[in-house]
Amino acid sequence: MAQQLIDIANRLRAYKESVYDLLTVVIDENASLIEDINISQLQNGERADGTTLPDYSHVSVSKYGKPPGPIKLFDTGAFYRGITTKIFTDRFEMIGTDSKTNMLQKTYGKDITGISDSNLVVIQDTIVNPGMIEKTHKFLTNEQL
Repeated sequence: MAQQLIDIANRLRAYKESVYDLLTVVIDENASLIEDINISQLQNGERADGTTLPDYSHVSVSKYGKPPGPIKLFDTGAFYRGITTKIFTDRFEMIGTDSKTNMLQKTYGKDITGISDSNLVVIQDTIVNPGMIEKTHKFLTNEQL
């Protein structure tokens, strides 16, 4: 019995040292879902800070066929395809790799890439928490990760 308690304590210490690594794995395994959330925000004309992008001009709507309402930052899809999750040990960030990213960020703000607070809650509830529960269980029971 004493040895079992020692084993559990040792696993918990090892878990404490590995928690950021496990979180990184969960984020990495779900990066495409997180990127889709950023894209969904843009499709709704939303920035990461929760503000709305300006509306398309009358000319953009009438001459170029853009939908009325907030700018979506979509023409060819290259900007959306360039949205990538960059993972650090203690956080992740959304970055744009498309050649137009810097120009779009200068025009519409750096927070066109990023996750809004409300969507961070969604990511936590639907991706991070379930993923960490699974990884924690496997880690503490010595199952294959």
